[in-house]
Amino acid sequence: WDKLRVITDKEFGKYLAEKSEEQSKLVGIKVKRLREKKGINSKELAERAGIAPQTISRIEQGHTDVSFVTLRKILAAMGYSLKDLANQELELEMEATQKTFSTMMKRLSYAGVDSNLLTRKIIPLKLQLALNSHKSKEPELLLDEASSYVSTIYGWTKNEIWNSPNLMIKPEPAEMAFFKKPSNANENQVKAYSHYAYYLAKIVLRAFPIKNKTEHPESIDQFKEQYFNQHSKLDLATLLAFVWDLGVCVLPLNDSGVFHGASWNIEGRHVVVLKQSTQSHARWIFDLLHELYHVFVHLDEENTSVVEVEEMNPFTNN
Repeated sequence: WDKLRVITDKEFGKYLAEKSEEQSKLVGIKVKRLREKKGINSKELAERAGIAPQTISRIEQGHTDVSFVTLRKILAAMGYSLKDLANQELELEMEATQKTFSTMMKRLSYAGVDSNLLTRKIIPLKLQLALNSHKSKEPELLLDEASSYVSTIYGWTKNEIWNSPNLMIKPEPAEMAFFKKPSNANENQVKAYSHYAYYLAKIVLRAFPIKNKTEHPESIDQFKEQYFNQHSKLDLATLLAFVWDLGVCVLPLNDSGVFHGASWNIEGRHVVVLKQSTQSHARWIFDLLHELYHVFVHLDEENTSVVEVEEMNPFTNN
């Protein structure tokens, strides 16, 4: 089809020629950058690949089309593959992209960080408004400040946030020990939200130093016995007070989706994170008791966790 169109459409032929020239230049730039990363000069590369030095020079300057066979020879001589060449193209694209708040949001979204989480929870509204007031040219100082909030939670450096070709969220703290993921869950989103919840959990622990450490019950039955020895009824306020007195911190979150509860043992101390949008005290009680089961049974070992992705249902036999 292209051949037919080139014959009948001169403008299309001209367009293909321009694109071919652009592609040759791009390949040349990528090859040169990969060579410089390895600290190899063009003469040494030519010898390694069995190609004339003039050919290497012309390829890097974009003056000639490079065949697939020759390209693979050159890459192999430097210890690279076609995948490395593709990654280099991503790096060039990132460098060519203007540094903006929108660009950062897109990059983080590709990594699995939800934009609503960023704009509503992580990056302060005042900072976002300040960036919006400079639509023509967002100040780099404000952009770096925005990236610093992301860096605090996810551990990426500012340079990685702006320039890394492929931001990857570390599996911890979502996978310290137990991680239940249904087939329809987005694993990157679960990891991203887990980092946010874990960051908040550590703040809660710092704000609530334990004076007298209490031994936790070893089972739910033992917990039930201790509770009703002190209280005659089970309601949310009384249950929360009892749990905090045990030294277990409880953090309620009102966000939707991703996961429904999490429990962490952080350096020997336990935090339960509950995430619901309901006003029902019964549901909060049910989920809290369920997470306490994990605290008593699964989280003896330090720096372990359970993340509940599927919603817990009090009306099924599970």
